[in-house]
Amino acid sequence: MMRTLLLTFVTFSFIFTACSQEPQSPTLPVTIVAPSENPTTPPISGYPIEGETDTSIPGYPVNDLGEILDTPPNPEVELPAADGSGAVIGGILVRELIESGGFQPFDPYQLILGEQVHDDLGEPAFIRYNDNSARAETFASGVFVFRGVPSGTYGLIINLGFTEFPVIQEDGSYLLIMVEENEVRDLGQVFVQVP
Repeated sequence: MMRTLLLTFVTFSFIFTACSQEPQSPTLPVTIVAPSENPTTPPISGYPIEGETDTSIPGYPVNDLGEILDTPPNPEVELPAADGSGAVIGGILVRELIESGGFQPFDPYQLILGEQVHDDLGEPAFIRYNDNSARAETFASGVFVFRGVPSGTYGLIINLGFTEFPVIQEDGSYLLIMVEENEVRDLGQVFVQVP
């Protein structure tokens, strides 16, 4: 009996102590760095750096990005030769504007080459990418180029900065690209459906 009474007293003391304290909000240390007079941003790997832009790819630059075209843009593009470090994949991203009935070149924040992954039965399951996945050189004309791609099957992932999605074909399936070592694959016009 004495034991039960002691246990009850300790339990109520613990509950009373826990409930009577003011809640404390957790704090995190924050370091604020003042902007410098000459801020420098490291270049994103694979993207043209201002002043070092590769203008050897036809269709670059585009004069009027806001222009809506009656036909899909199709600039003459000669992809670079494979240099022994892997395949070259290129093409032109085109966005169809349903409401206005026109077309525009499409230049996303990033164009990523995701690897196709298979399930336990060997069937295609999904497209996977990470920080080490290839990023394309993209141009305002919609032209894109991946260089040094290992042989395999890949899908294109569009990153708009606020959302990401795979390139889907008209039939609803993923656009899949199969390449061999040192192959040059021109995809031509790739139509992008923005969700």
